[in-house]
Amino acid sequence: MGAVLKRKQGITIRLFDFFPQGLEAALVRFSKRNEIPMTKAKDYKF
Repeated sequence: MGAVLKRKQGITIRLFDFFPQGLEAALVRFSKRNEIPMTKAKDYKF
């Protein structure tokens, strides 16, 4: 499982092999709390 953070300017950040477990849930909460648009791949399972 991985995540890609795309910025309007600058570098793209790729996150893989999350540690600690639950980091993906933290990313979802962060994006919702800060009103950051987020998309998921159609085969994403959470």
